Order: sequence, then structure tokens, then C-alpha cells
Amino acid sequence: SFNAIADSKQNQISLKRLDKMTLDEKSRTVTVDAGITYGVLSPWLDAKGYALHNRVDDFPAVAPLRRAVELDPNFATANAVLGVVLSNIGSSKEANVYLKKAYDLRDRASEAEKFYIEGHYYDIVTGDTEKAVELYQRWTQTYPRQVSPWDNSSLAYQNLGDQEKALAAATEAVHTSTVSASGHS
Repeated sequence: SFNAIADSKQNQISLKRLDKMTLDEKSRTVTVDAGITYGVLSPWLDAKGYALHNRVDDFPAVAPLRRAVELDPNFATANAVLGVVLSNIGSSKEANVYLKKAYDLRDRASEAEKFYIEGHYYDIVTGDTEKAVELYQRWTQTYPRQVSPWDNSSLAYQNLGDQEKALAAATEAVHTSTVSASGHS
């Protein structure tokens, strides 16, 4: 019966042999078998000069963001977020269209949204990561309790090959999100 199998103290399925990791350096993606844990993957990537970036919710975000832009084509932030999400899932050309439009509409956005729009425009569309870092740093100075500028700074520093600054920004992002979640500083 099923209960006899489910209640067995023996291993029914083993993931031991599912331990393959493949890094595609051109697309900066990694494919891992089911037996790989973060504890194994993270140091392996670190040794190759990479780190993890979680993009779990990007695909489901595309449809509602497209709808927001359809309802209001001049919604600068919706264009920007859609552009970033499309970039994250590998649709670079389409991402650039939305990020360029957001950049053109940035005067319709709040100050914090302008930092988001301009930083991603420079980082993704023009490839001027140093300019993006400069914007992200101004964003962290203006809005020190927001997590996004620290996360984006970390990724940008990583792209520039400055792992020390990337780690410092990532650490600050974790600290900021912990402070925000707990309500304590």
C-alpha cells in the first residue's frame, strides 16, 4: 500500500547523483540538478567570480506590467519596471524599448522613481554601469531605508568586477531589509 512506502524509514528517492552544475558565462546563467543546494552552489559560483541573483517572480510580473503600460502608456515607472523584468528574463531588445520610454517620461515620476528609471537606463540600455552606480549611490544617500538602491548597487558593482563593494552593498541591503521588516534601526 502507499502508506507502507510513505512510512518507510528507507530512502525511496535519492538526489545524490543529481549533482551537475553548468555555468553559461555568455548569458550569465547557471543550470543545476535537483540535488544541488545553495550551500554547494554559492561557493562554486563565487570561485568563478559570480553570485546568485534571485529572479523568481519575474515571469508572472510581465502580464500585469504589460496591462499597466497598455492602460497608461505614459506611466514612467510601469515602463521602467517592465523593462527591468524583461531584461531579467532575457528579452533585452524589448526591455530597452520600455526603459528608453521610461527614461523619456522620467519627469512624470517621483524622485525615488527617477533614480530607479535612470539607474536602470544607464545600467541596461547604455551599458554605462559606472553612471548607474553613481545614481544608485545618490539614491541610497537620499533614501537610505530603501532596499532597492542597495541591491542595484551590489549588482552593478558585481558587473564592474568590484566584489568588495558588491558585498558591502549587498550586506547593507540585508541590513536595510531587516530594519524595515522589524521596524527597528
